[in-house]
Amino acid sequence: MLAVKDRYCRLCWQHAAYESKTAGGLPRGAVTVLQSGRRLDHHQLFFDRMKLRRPESPAGKYGRRRGMPPKPPPAPATQPTDRWIQPRLFEASRDFTRFDESTDADLTNPWLSWAIYLAYQRGEARGWRRGVRFAVRRGLTIVLSAHAAGDVVRWSELFPAMRALGIGTGRVAEVLQEMGVLLDDRRPTFEGWLHRKLDGLAPGIGLAAEAWLRTTHDGGPRTKSRDMATIQS
Repeated sequence: MLAVKDRYCRLCWQHAAYESKTAGGLPRGAVTVLQSGRRLDHHQLFFDRMKLRRPESPAGKYGRRRGMPPKPPPAPATQPTDRWIQPRLFEASRDFTRFDESTDADLTNPWLSWAIYLAYQRGEARGWRRGVRFAVRRGLTIVLSAHAAGDVVRWSELFPAMRALGIGTGRVAEVLQEMGVLLDDRRPTFEGWLHRKLDGLAPGIGLAAEAWLRTTHDGGPRTKSRDMATIQS
């Protein structure tokens, strides 16, 4: 051990501080660890800047502020029952990035209540941290505050709003998928790659090449579907 103060190492001083407290606040020089001519031949190792915890002190839970009671779980909720659905006159995309959380949030919406309860159950099962739970709840509030029976939330509408706020789209989408209101309208990677590769080819060549590549990708009567790396090669 390397002496760092008055020929005693840091471990000795830490142990002396502990003994002085347990002895009723005696000076550290009066305890056995620092008595003249005595040295300890062993120590319980510890990480730097860790203080010894009193046995009677409660261990705080991760993510909870000291002294604050735990937040109660949301009330159980199920899928709302609607006798009829109002058909839409036409389909129009929504811009959730324009959602004003101070005025547009409707926590009484039964679809939002159901989503919050499903998110709570999913978070409990998967061990979501407090920040993740808050972010998912915030994302659901944005996309479901005005939700009604028959509505769907498209991925193309969900992703820009979540990205603008730094919210993980995947976890919010999982809850919406469980509810059956998510429409994944993302274009498959293969379609974009195929369009780029066939762009500019003569129709006689392009149609034949497209049919061959789609059969390679999807499989056919005489061939199995191939890995994307093989198709690209």
